[in-house]
Amino acid sequence: MGATNFDDVVASTFTGAFAGLLTGGVKSTIDVASADGAISVVDVAKAVVVTKAGVCAMTLADPAVADNGKFLLVISTTAYAHTVTNTTGFNGSGTAGDVATFGAAAGNSILLFAYGQKWYAVNLTGVTLG
Repeated sequence: MGATNFDDVVASTFTGAFAGLLTGGVKSTIDVASADGAISVVDVAKAVVVTKAGVCAMTLADPAVADNGKFLLVISTTAYAHTVTNTTGFNGSGTAGDVATFGAAAGNSILLFAYGQKWYAVNLTGVTLG
């Protein structure tokens, strides 16, 4: 079967590479963190909503080369000092910035971007790196 070109494609889901103009939006997947544990990243855009009633200790492995360009949002809905640990350090900082600590307020968040097998902090709201 040869290559096919379409003027318009309407789909509720799409798997594979995409090139060209996208009209509409891309919906991220949502995970709920109600207990301590590892954050997995499999989709291009993902949100982790922290709902644990108490401090939630989360870990995040370095992204693979194939993860370049992925975004991860971690947002708290509870007023606790949650943590996300990346052992090689956010922004490539090593142990000087390997733990993201949330202030004890709902709505605090960290937005991360994967590139070059590192997680880069794009935005911190009520979160500090240390």
